[in-house]
Amino acid sequence: RTASGRVASIVIGGVSFTGSELRSLFKLRSTDFELTHADGSFTFTVHGYGHGVGLSQWGAKALAEQGQGYADILAHYFPGTQLCR
Repeated sequence: RTASGRVASIVIGGVSFTGSELRSLFKLRSTDFELTHADGSFTFTVHGYGHGVGLSQWGAKALAEQGQGYADILAHYFPGTQLCR
């Protein structure tokens, strides 16, 4: 898993796949998923949306609805950056 908890890579049947490859192949909504196998079936349990890199539109909307301004929202998603003119 990556630092954000998303699947970095997974081995299935001796073959290694990235989380992004499986997301694309199975049209998953996110790379934050769990894969289980039981009774001959595979099940993906997917959490959230997107690739986990950059700003979440829904997350930014929620922060704005809580009263945070654009500078605070950008600082939340891009720590260590500085706004300037």
